[in-house]
Amino acid sequence: TDASQEDQVKDMFRVVEEEVGPIEACVFNVGPMMKVAPINKMTSDDFRKIWEANCFSGFLSGREAALYMKKRGRGTIIFTGATASVRGSSGFSGFASAKFGLKALSQSMARELGPQGIHVAHVIIDGEVDTQILQQ
Repeated sequence: TDASQEDQVKDMFRVVEEEVGPIEACVFNVGPMMKVAPINKMTSDDFRKIWEANCFSGFLSGREAALYMKKRGRGTIIFTGATASVRGSSGFSGFASAKFGLKALSQSMARELGPQGIHVAHVIIDGEVDTQILQQ
């Protein structure tokens, strides 16, 4: 499933609900390889793709999970982020801003969905992993 494509996300949640059973928890964890570049070398298309993959997809999955959980009056949604959720880095303006956005989304969803019995864990931030993208 491409988590940034609304129809695919809706289908995924529908299939899970029908074939596996009630959706009681959702862990949102995406981290696709993205372009690392200074802001003046990043295209609008590159920036948009980073946001779609890292923030907009969280909105889609969080919304769909909440729709199924709301029917039962309970559930848990967990988002994972990155150290970029709290600290920007040179060359990571698209990624860092998307992860900051995901953090704000989770906080807003927690306030909105909490009274409906749905617990939204704010972004869980893992540590940096020594990968090729960090060495760029």
